[in-house]
Amino acid sequence: MFRNQYDHDVSVWSPQGRIHQIEYAMEAVKQGSAAVALKNKDYCVIVALKRAPSELSSYQEKLIPIDSHIGMAITGLTADGFLLARYMRRECADNRWAYDEPLPVSRLLSKISLKMQIPTQQYGRRPFGVGMLITGFDEKGPHVYYLCPSSNAYDCKAFAVGSRSQSARTYLERHLDEFPDSTLEELIVHGLKALKGCLPAETELTEKNCALAVVGKDRDFTIYSQEDIVPLLSRTSDAPSEESEVAAPTQPCEPAYVTSTQLYNWRFTPDELANQRQECNSSVRRRLTAQIRAKAEAKGGDIPSEPTFLTAEEEFVIVKRYIFAMKELFYQFSDSGLPVDVFGFAATYLKRFYLNNSVMDYFPREMMLTSLYLACKVADYPLGLETFVAHIPRNREHYGEIVVHSELFLMEKLQYDIWIHTPYRPLNGLLVDFLAYRRIQRGEAMEEEAEKLATADMMANLKKEGYEIIHKWFQTDLCLTHSPSQFALAVLLELGRKYRDLGVEEFVKNSVCEHDSSDESMEQKWTVLNEKMEQIQAMVGEFEFISDLTCGSDLEAVLMQCRNPLYDPLSEEYAAAKKQAEKLLSFLD
Repeated sequence: MFRNQYDHDVSVWSPQGRIHQIEYAMEAVKQGSAAVALKNKDYCVIVALKRAPSELSSYQEKLIPIDSHIGMAITGLTADGFLLARYMRRECADNRWAYDEPLPVSRLLSKISLKMQIPTQQYGRRPFGVGMLITGFDEKGPHVYYLCPSSNAYDCKAFAVGSRSQSARTYLERHLDEFPDSTLEELIVHGLKALKGCLPAETELTEKNCALAVVGKDRDFTIYSQEDIVPLLSRTSDAPSEESEVAAPTQPCEPAYVTSTQLYNWRFTPDELANQRQECNSSVRRRLTAQIRAKAEAKGGDIPSEPTFLTAEEEFVIVKRYIFAMKELFYQFSDSGLPVDVFGFAATYLKRFYLNNSVMDYFPREMMLTSLYLACKVADYPLGLETFVAHIPRNREHYGEIVVHSELFLMEKLQYDIWIHTPYRPLNGLLVDFLAYRRIQRGEAMEEEAEKLATADMMANLKKEGYEIIHKWFQTDLCLTHSPSQFALAVLLELGRKYRDLGVEEFVKNSVCEHDSSDESMEQKWTVLNEKMEQIQAMVGEFEFISDLTCGSDLEAVLMQCRNPLYDPLSEEYAAAKKQAEKLLSFLD
């Protein structure tokens, strides 16, 4: 539990051979706004998302010109980025003064890498918390480099960095073969399409939140104005022409979920979940029994024959209870405007964590708060620690310290698979398609103003109720056993059962099944889909939801009695372990 004992300084190595402060700096880069860089034979393109702290302030500039042939995008700590930019400009100017020629891009990368490595070699300094996508053009052609806080520089054909950048990297990998022979305009459109995947929920890519720059053959590093970006953005949503469809038919892109770690690492059957929880529970019971008996023997007292522990089923009830408590706490952040994805991320983290860990080891209240705090960062809505703990009813200083100490520990236990595909966005898409389908079925070519308002009200009401159902259903294992789209479709059908006059089932049968690309008939598609939806409905129907914090309070009383004392901040064992750790690290003071 004392992970932070090795992160006092950047020159301290952990027993696993890691420097935690470097990892913290790389995490700062992951939380920064996204940037994408790519190149063809003659040009390099950088596109980046600009972020504003509030609606009253201007957007932060993410693109920085270094020399006429070099420029870069930064993500992470902006101040660190501008500091390194000044150093790079000075190096380029010195080279022009001494040799009357531009500094080669590779040589500049060598110099800035050495500059970034200096803090890792000296006591009392921290690494630079910034990642840089550096583009340039020299005698060897166009270059794209990614420079990370570990001072490693990677020569890339294309790269994306920052928050939500995994979807952009997936896009770049799929279209990599198209880049070398593309025109400059086509290359820019590819960059903008890749950047679109990095946007937060319900946010559009506009000329105001997008930055674009180009450098290449016979073209200095040039940052485009907002007016120049507008026509290029319009091309990202244009339908392909008939000529292009005939000449080069494009294959449909797979959903991001299909290639995600969520599918490959965190998708289980109900039996697999039950077995994992039972194995974890049995292992913890054996370990705690041995600890209790060893403690009793050391004190010379009676050895308890059968200590009281929680069963796997009782642990599951406690986790459900804290997911309900998390929902109530999430509503307290209404003044901060947290996106709904934050709750979906946090609830999934908690479910995943307690697959391989026990509530008897790690108290769920502490991990619930840590999950919510981490989810704010991952969902691109980071809150300061003081702002976050201000919404906790009591013991704010205590829980603030626990969140800080447990965040990296939680990420490690989640195998750093922290991006979650939630059912909120699929539900939004289904509702939009459903309302359009209703209008077409009623034969309305154009809606009158009153009907538009009625449709908007219906959308808002269905969306609100649908989100409430999703929040509630996160107590189940649906996020671990089904895809987000199936989760969302089940919620839509649940809304249809509540409002039967809407005709939701007809929409699913006639419209959703129609878009299935398989060769089966419509009846076969509907049969297969209906079976999956009935399985979800049966799971939800049999599930015992927690609707009040008084439910399961008796189990929490048992938990307080059987909690592992090594991880209880109020226990003597915890105090002794902490004192020993501080003694071992006393040489750092």
